[in-house]
Amino acid sequence: MQEYFRVVFSIDENFVDYLAVTIQSLIENADINKKYIVSILANGFSARSKRILSSFEKENIKIEFYNVKEKLEELNIETLRETMHWSVATYYRILIPFLFPDDKKVLYLDCDTVILDDVSKMFECDLEGNLIGAVIDYDTECYSKSRIKYMIEDLKLKKYKNYFNAGVILFDIEKIEKNEYLNQFMELMKRKFKFLDQDILNIMFEDKTKLLDLEWNYQYHFIFPKFKKLYNLNTKEPKIIHYTTSTKPWNTPEFILCDLWWKFARKTPSYESIIYKNASYEVIAALDVPIRFLYRFYKIANLFAFGKIKKGIKGKIRKIKPCYDRLRK
Repeated sequence: MQEYFRVVFSIDENFVDYLAVTIQSLIENADINKKYIVSILANGFSARSKRILSSFEKENIKIEFYNVKEKLEELNIETLRETMHWSVATYYRILIPFLFPDDKKVLYLDCDTVILDDVSKMFECDLEGNLIGAVIDYDTECYSKSRIKYMIEDLKLKKYKNYFNAGVILFDIEKIEKNEYLNQFMELMKRKFKFLDQDILNIMFEDKTKLLDLEWNYQYHFIFPKFKKLYNLNTKEPKIIHYTTSTKPWNTPEFILCDLWWKFARKTPSYESIIYKNASYEVIAALDVPIRFLYRFYKIANLFAFGKIKKGIKGKIRKIKPCYDRLRK
C-alpha cells in the first residue's frame, strides 16, 4: 500500500470556495487510517485562500500549496493560451508529472466535483501498463459530425470514441518518461485546440489510457435515460460526481444531483460566500451579452486611447471585469 495518496487540484481565485466543497467531501469519505496529501496548484495564493483551504488540515490530511509560475519559468513555457471558458490554471494538470516526479501515482480532480467514496480506492485501479486512467467523455456517442471530423482530422485520434474527460485523471508517474512527455507537450502548445488541455491530453495519451468505470467520473448527464442506455450504465452509487458544462450546483441548486454538492457546502467556511456570490446570478446572467460586449469594446478602445480618456476607460474595465469573469466560468 502507498505511504500516502496525493490528490491534486488546479485553481484560480474564482474557484477557491468551490474547491473547499470538494475537499470537504474528500475528507468525509477518507479512511482515517490512511494519509492523504491535497496539493493545490495556482499562480499565487491570497491570504484568504490559504486561510480557508488550510483549515481542512487534519491528522491524516495535509494541505500543500504550489505556485506553478516558478515551474513554468523553469520549463521555459511562455504565456499559455486562454479562451473565454478556460483559465490558464486549466493547463496546470499537464505539469503534474514534473511537479511530483517521486510519486508512484497521482490523482487529479477538477474543482467542480464531489467525492462520495474513499479516493484511495481509485489508486488501486489496475491501469494494465497504461500511463493514465480516465473515464470516457459523457457524450462521445452523441458528438456532431463536425466534432467527429475535428477529432479525426485535427486531433488525429484513431479511436475518437475513447476520448476521455480530463476532469478526473489517475497518473502513473513512474511510467511516464519526463523528457519525451515535455517535448510532446511543447510541440502541441504551438497549435490551437477547441477543448484546450483536454484535447492535448487525449493526443498525448492515446493508446496509453486505461478507461475506468464511469462511477469514478460520473458526469451528471449520465443520470439521463439516453446516456444510461448508450453506456449500459447500471451503477446507482457514483464515487465521484463531476458537474460538467456551465450548469453548476452553485448557480442552479435545484438541478438534479446538485443537492449532494450543497450537503457538503453547508459544512465549509465558504458557505456564506458561495451564497452571496451567486445570489444575483440570474440577474447577471441576463446581462450576459451586454457585459461581454462592453468589456471587449473597452479593451479594444484602451489600445488606442491616451491620457485622461485612457484612464477613464481603464476605470470602466475595472468595474465590469468582476461580472465578466463570473460569466466566463
